[in-house]
Amino acid sequence: MLNRSMTSITFAGLYRLVATYWMLSFFVLAWAYQYPNQPRDKRWFAKDEQGRLLLSTWLTFAPLLLGYRLMWYVGQRYQLTQHTKSDFGSLNHTDRCPTHKIVDSVYAVATPTLFGLSKMSDEHYSYFSNFAMIIVIDSAVETNSHSLSLKQALHTHHTYAQAQRLGAGHLDVSNLEVNHDDSLSCDFHPSFAAVQMRYLYFPLLDLQSLGEIDTQHFIHLFKQIDILTAIDIVTNITKKKLPSKTILINFQCVMGLSRSVALHALYLIYRGQLTADNYVTWINEQYPKAHINDNYLPKSLVDKVGGLAKNT
Repeated sequence: MLNRSMTSITFAGLYRLVATYWMLSFFVLAWAYQYPNQPRDKRWFAKDEQGRLLLSTWLTFAPLLLGYRLMWYVGQRYQLTQHTKSDFGSLNHTDRCPTHKIVDSVYAVATPTLFGLSKMSDEHYSYFSNFAMIIVIDSAVETNSHSLSLKQALHTHHTYAQAQRLGAGHLDVSNLEVNHDDSLSCDFHPSFAAVQMRYLYFPLLDLQSLGEIDTQHFIHLFKQIDILTAIDIVTNITKKKLPSKTILINFQCVMGLSRSVALHALYLIYRGQLTADNYVTWINEQYPKAHINDNYLPKSLVDKVGGLAKNT
């Protein structure tokens, strides 16, 4: 009887502890939604330089993160089954609309967190290997970015292709080259001289109106993108011949239906390629399944970004 009583007390105490932990976790999340502050969110939902959630973030928001991880997995699985006829599978937007040209040799696309990169297909590889640099703009606070897994998948597929060609007698072993820094290189692939990964974290809470974010934060992000693209274009052209498609700006969120698409549109407005009169039409044409409405992406924000861009 005493043992049963002690066990009951132990389980009751553990239950209360877990319930309190979940309550506090969701209370902190509710506070973040009620009082938007992007610099604070970047601290609370901290990630490392390669887009992986820190242990402190997991300890604070485990209920939220586990829930989103499950939804992301189920959602991606569903998309994968719905696109079995598509060779790109889980690339989502990149297989249904053209990658948008920003300027010469700079392109952009919005995608979800890419799924199944550990088994990268030839089609995935062919798509990403067209670019000398991929800049991942991660807006998802709930999951790891695919920046690191994409880099590793390119490396793995790359090495496997080299081994196959070597085994078939088409590749001289002296030409094998693997860099262990930020770039991946090989000499045998004519369109893949180097793929460099760059990562920028711009945390946005899911479904929170972008109008609650200070416009200057968006402008700062877009200036960072411009700096990365301009510096790397100049540097790489002086060193080696690059593919026709040089840089891919990959706006990424969990499902690729709201945050990434909105950032893509705002960046084009900042660049003067979209206006307050045509951005809605562009979103509907390029991302027909996107969940973007006037409350989520208010016209007042569009006007501010357009106005500030002209003055920068």
